Amino acid sequence: MKKTFLIFLAMFFIFATVGWTADATYSAGVYHKAGGDEEVIASGGKITVESGGIIDVESGGYFKIAGTAVTASAAELNKLAVASFNNKSGYVARVNSGETALEYVAPTAIPIGGTFNNKSKFVCRVNAGETAMECVDPTTITIGGAFANKSGYYVRVNAGETALEYVAPAAIPTVENLGGTFANHSRHKVMVNAGETALTYVADGEIKAETGTTYAPVIGDVGRVITIENDGAITVTIPANSAVAFPTGTEIEFVQKGAGAITFAITDDTLNVSTHWTKVTNGAWSVVRLRKLTATIWVLTGDLVASGS
Repeated sequence: MKKTFLIFLAMFFIFATVGWTADATYSAGVYHKAGGDEEVIASGGKITVESGGIIDVESGGYFKIAGTAVTASAAELNKLAVASFNNKSGYVARVNSGETALEYVAPTAIPIGGTFNNKSKFVCRVNAGETAMECVDPTTITIGGAFANKSGYYVRVNAGETALEYVAPAAIPTVENLGGTFANHSRHKVMVNAGETALTYVADGEIKAETGTTYAPVIGDVGRVITIENDGAITVTIPANSAVAFPTGTEIEFVQKGAGAITFAITDDTLNVSTHWTKVTNGAWSVVRLRKLTATIWVLTGDLVASGS
């Protein structure tokens, strides 16, 4: 009896000593919440599923992450197990051929000539068979072959609507074929020429001063007012239509600014005037007008010397 008591007393002191030396600040990382309906993994706690272990979420159950339910199916989650961005820099994501998922594709695997090497500034287009993409050197596109010597040219669909073609600016009605430059065309208007083949410049009442005794109108004089000041006799000769093709409807106004009268003449073509008048201006500050009626016929009107005077 005495021996049994001594053994009990020794065990008591051993357990007491262990209890007194344990960490009093320790709290369980995983515990069963009061009420019996929740297991809690506290900060620093974890659940370890060893090899062969399973966590089975039955139908109707789900995980939450930061309060949001994870609704992906098991099959969808399994895709994440094999998905990786590693070594996929520059890859393209596309729907696979079975239309069941996305897949990574190296750019060199896309059927556009196999590789992007040496394809700087190439054009990518659907091939003729409409089966794949292909890289095309711009110089091989059907617009006259190469870009060489095509500076300033336009590209348009050809008449047969079968391909593109280069067009020199002078071949189409644009401002670029109006003498090739804007120089000396300040305040000019632009209009379609008589043949309806191109645009042409038309002066809008611009004043042009001349002081010589002879003058031949130029294409830029269309719409101008030309003053001529000289004390001697002055002759204005209209060039033939074959030399200077003024548009039909062209008007040019002349003012005799000095003492010298202006006589009007024409080369090859016809210059008409009323039978009451001559083709000579009627003194200083006389104003007359030339108008082109057809390709080869002009008419002169204004302050002219009367016929028979």
